[in-house]
Formats: sequence, C-alpha cells, structure tokens
Amino acid sequence: MKEKTTRRSLLLVSAILALLLGIGFNASDKGIRWFWTDVPWMGVILVLAATVLGVLHFLGRSRVRSRPRKEVKGG
Repeated sequence: MKEKTTRRSLLLVSAILALLLGIGFNASDKGIRWFWTDVPWMGVILVLAATVLGVLHFLGRSRVRSRPRKEVKGG
C-alpha cells in the first residue's frame, strides 16, 4: 500500500513540476518573458505531460478509494 502511495505522490509532484515549467516566466530588465519563447513546442509538451500525469494520479487515487474495505475479524 505504501508503495502505491509513494507512486501517486511522485506522479503528483511530477505533474506540478511539469505544469510550472510549462507555464513558467522569467522577469528581467527587458521585461517578462515566457521560458519557452524560442521553442514553444517544449512548453506544450510539458503542459500535456502535466495533464497526463495529473490524470494518472487522480485515477489511481479514485481506484484506491473505490475498493471495498477488507473486514478485520476480531478475536
């Protein structure tokens, strides 16, 4: 169970990181500039990857919650 929780956590962290990198901006003396101005396809790929990773995270989370709980027999 802990292994699945760790995997879901890594998916969520990866999704957030990819999203922030995809929509990241840089502020300098020249003004505000998108990180991926020279290669906009990279920004698109990062946002798509973030979307896929986020969906995988939430699907895994809903699968764990929808399982029926095992009954524990008392002594």
